[in-house]
Amino acid sequence: MVPVSSRSSASSTDEAALRTNPRVATLTTEEPVCPPAPAPWQHAFELPCAAAHPVGCAAVLRAGRADDVVALACEHGARAHGFTAVWYSPQRLAVMTAAVTLPSGGTR
Repeated sequence: MVPVSSRSSASSTDEAALRTNPRVATLTTEEPVCPPAPAPWQHAFELPCAAAHPVGCAAVLRAGRADDVVALACEHGARAHGFTAVWYSPQRLAVMTAAVTLPSGGTR
């Protein structure tokens, strides 16, 4: 059995060694443990619901890629307006894709 006083002295010795170790000091002061948070993600494309659906609402769908905006529009149409996958024919998807714009109002 090791006396309690021996454990505490060993522990304080270890802690003192860590505080004086230059590599540990470098890790704690110069190299962050967690990477910095990324910048907020910017949406590159948008599609108003009213441009995608005949019973459109005020929603504006946004994503980083035009194809993702169209996919979001299909999901939104199903959830909010009851459209099924059959309604989204290749012709309708092409019209929706053509209606995708850049947030500044330009087309892709």
